[in-house]
Amino acid sequence: MKKPAKSSYWMVKQEPETYSWTDFVNDGRTDWSGVRNYQARNNLREMKNGDRVLFYHSGKDKAVVWFGRSC
Repeated sequence: MKKPAKSSYWMVKQEPETYSWTDFVNDGRTDWSGVRNYQARNNLREMKNGDRVLFYHSGKDKAVVWFGRSC
């Protein structure tokens, strides 16, 4: 019997004035193509379907606004 793959946990950070959780919901998906930090870029590449993701609004009103599975 095959064991299910273990999911990973990730946090993505975005300033809501630039791209908010509501923007993401309206778009249905996004491409974080302008990431300049090498470690952040590599982490985005490591994300897999079924991994858990925290969506963090940075800036003035800091808050985790969503926790769910990546698609």
